[in-house]
Amino acid sequence: MRVDIRLLEQQHATIRAAIEELHALTDMPADRGLPMVVKARLRLAKAVADNVATEIAQIHAPLKTHRLTHHIPKYGAIEARSNELRGLFSTHIARWTLPAIRQDWVGYARSMRDITGQLADLIDREDQWLFPTAAALLARIEPTG
Repeated sequence: MRVDIRLLEQQHATIRAAIEELHALTDMPADRGLPMVVKARLRLAKAVADNVATEIAQIHAPLKTHRLTHHIPKYGAIEARSNELRGLFSTHIARWTLPAIRQDWVGYARSMRDITGQLADLIDREDQWLFPTAAALLARIEPTG
């Protein structure tokens, strides 16, 4: 079974670019950055959702189906962290509505940098050890056909 590492890396690059865009926007004064923040947040949310779907289909579901998760050190921890971050991200989005962002631009920027920093850390760990290890394990699985 082949894992499309390039697709996963491309998706992570898209997430990183969306994070950088949000950082750049929140470095601006609110009157300049705020009009573009909504679309930038949507781009990040879509990039994350696309990546989660790909990771489930290409990494998590096959590893579980073939009972290979125990071969990956800290697999449970990274899966739990991913699930936790999805919840934190949803809470962040719900908390920081457009009126809330408008009212507290600095607070929004701080909160956004915290959550995106955690997200960047997770995708770095996935790139460095989860994806390569999972790809090697799954490459040994004969396709069913």
